[in-house]
Amino acid sequence: MRQMSPIKPVSPPPASSEPTPSSSVPTSISREELLEMHDKFRAVKHSACNALAVIMALSEMAERNPAYVEKLTKTVLQKSPQMVTELRAFDEEMRALLRALPE
Repeated sequence: MRQMSPIKPVSPPPASSEPTPSSSVPTSISREELLEMHDKFRAVKHSACNALAVIMALSEMAERNPAYVEKLTKTVLQKSPQMVTELRAFDEEMRALLRALPE
């Protein structure tokens, strides 16, 4: 059986310290902006749930048939970075929106 390398912990992206111009600082989030962020969240959640469903199905199949272990490994190695990338992108968009609001 092939030995897998340990999973490396993912560190959060560095917080941006860029100042926002005070002349264009919004005072609230509009309904449209909130709906847009909600739609983006739903897309990220849907993508992650689909990837996890595939991983779970392959895990169950690999329990019954070891031939699926390699397919499971490849899928995990492919889907995991995609999920992290999507989550980080959403997180950065949300942080940017929140940074633009006054405290």
